[in-house]
Amino acid sequence: MLLPQTVALKDGSQCQIRACTIDDYPAIKDMLQTALMFDDTWDSEVSVSLMLQQDPTAILVAVIGEEVVGSIYINVFGHWVYFWRLVTATAHQKKGVATTLLKVAEQLLKSRDIPEAAIFVNDSNKALKKFYSDRGWQISGTFRSLWKKV
Repeated sequence: MLLPQTVALKDGSQCQIRACTIDDYPAIKDMLQTALMFDDTWDSEVSVSLMLQQDPTAILVAVIGEEVVGSIYINVFGHWVYFWRLVTATAHQKKGVATTLLKVAEQLLKSRDIPEAAIFVNDSNKALKKFYSDRGWQISGTFRSLWKKV
């Protein structure tokens, strides 16, 4: 699969989906903080830089004009894949940015012969569960995420 891809959004604007560079970090951090999704460790500039060094397509960004307006993280462990941190800038929500990022991320996996992916969603967030189920994702139980500093 070739990146970048240019796609028309619902409002007719052109959106480019491309691999993230570390120069995109401030915009991604701002979007994640605004969405109350930012984690000081997982989303630090060091962590993002390491992700991109290991896989240049580990984060995809959506760009309108020169502005980064969305992103999605893609963690690949063999054939186990997790999408996370799908976020859209507030001013560009409801235009299809997140759906486009999700579709391109799915296409990227297909091009690598990876058959499936997972997304973790807060079980109480009905709107987010509907967003994903409307796009073909299946709800498959309730899981609790645990972690600790090591």
